[in-house]
Amino acid sequence: MEKNDNRRKSRRHSTQWKVALVLDNPDGEPVVLHTHTVDLSLGGMAIVSERDQQKDTDITVLLVQPIQRTGEQPKVLKARARVMSSAPYDPGHRLGLRFIEWTDDNLQMFARVLGAIEAARPRDMPAAAPAGTSPEPVSSNTGGRLAQLRELAQAKLAAQNQSNPRDNAEERVSEALRRAYEYLKEFSDQLSVVKPAFKGYSILGVPDFSGLVWDVGRTDYRRKDLTPTKWLYERVTLGYRLSGNKQIRVAIDGARSARLKQILAENKIQFTVQEVRNDRGALDRVTFEFPCEVTASVMLEGNFETGRILLRVSNVGHFGTLEHRLAPEAVTEEALEEFAGYILGENHRMDLLLRAGV
Repeated sequence: MEKNDNRRKSRRHSTQWKVALVLDNPDGEPVVLHTHTVDLSLGGMAIVSERDQQKDTDITVLLVQPIQRTGEQPKVLKARARVMSSAPYDPGHRLGLRFIEWTDDNLQMFARVLGAIEAARPRDMPAAAPAGTSPEPVSSNTGGRLAQLRELAQAKLAAQNQSNPRDNAEERVSEALRRAYEYLKEFSDQLSVVKPAFKGYSILGVPDFSGLVWDVGRTDYRRKDLTPTKWLYERVTLGYRLSGNKQIRVAIDGARSARLKQILAENKIQFTVQEVRNDRGALDRVTFEFPCEVTASVMLEGNFETGRILLRVSNVGHFGTLEHRLAPEAVTEEALEEFAGYILGENHRMDLLLRAGV
């Protein structure tokens, strides 16, 4: 309750500043959107955005302070902000943002600017208020320095009552890993009973590499201990083996044997070879023998600094290794259902897990 009171006391100023939104994009370069503010306060701001953003999404904002004097260079203030609300707006969306972290001394600079705006406002002109609330009375003691100190003190109080952004990121990452562990644990346990068939794995020149079924799997997690009674999920792993329950024996001409050796080694398939050379000592034919099986793995590892999750899959759905960085909020029951289909080879995409804008 106290946190809401402190945030409400941050006086809003109806003013349009240019602002750039830097949206995290785990699959490439960050997305930058240019827009303007609707109102400003030390606690946060309202902006117009062409793209909607889900509540509790954290973004980087670059505020361009208007030029006050001719020849002056514009100042850019950088902060991290969290989306608190979104509403339709013509055009686009009106987003309500709350500041959660400032860069260097940008908070003090921002407070000085807002203090100057407050001091320049006529005494009988109220500050902008959020929709649905009554404007606050203007103090008769409003002055440049006092307004600046008042705004800065209110921002400090609000910041003290806000949770640490890193603690919040740790909780979100840990909760996402918990959901993944619980789903994958039951998923692998059931597969160990059902033992379904798998397709999608092939080795060029080895037609008998087929008939794979689920053999055995294990799901585990690693945790980070905070206190004797509190800990966080840090990593979740699923390892499993598919087996055709047979040995493969295939003879390859010498020219192609090197490629088959590379494929088997890359996919962690143990093999033995028997080489036959011609009268000149050149490699003529190579006979390979190896089990018809696939070793696959899934790893989700949390990064508590960035608030993201690294997904690494090896030989899942097909031979090969892939890496993606996930938003914790993307690890939902629906996304894990889609990912289970990816493991089983029923689909070849995992779009829900890879959503960047959640």
